Amino acid sequence: LTKNLKARDTALAKLDDRIPVLMGRIDQLENQAESNRATYQARIDELTAALETERMARAVAEGALEAARKERSALQRELIRSEGAPRITEVADTVLDLSGKLTPSSQSADGTTG
Repeated sequence: LTKNLKARDTALAKLDDRIPVLMGRIDQLENQAESNRATYQARIDELTAALETERMARAVAEGALEAARKERSALQRELIRSEGAPRITEVADTVLDLSGKLTPSSQSADGTTG
């Protein structure tokens, strides 16, 4: 019985000696975890800021693209309108050009006049 008590006391003394070492290790790991947490949080903040910058740049680019599409569409509509209906000046020029070609010499080619 005395032997068992002595063995237990020795084991307890060894464990009591290990407690400060283990507590020091726990403190070290907690400090390291806090340092890692701060590093990761800083990286998260950087990435969040970069993502927000990219989102704003994308929004600007999409806005510019939409504006360019609208402008292109308006220009196409204007072009279709201008090409679709002949202009009065073009019609008048064509009539004058055709009337200039109707000369007495072209009528004599028909054989109707002398």
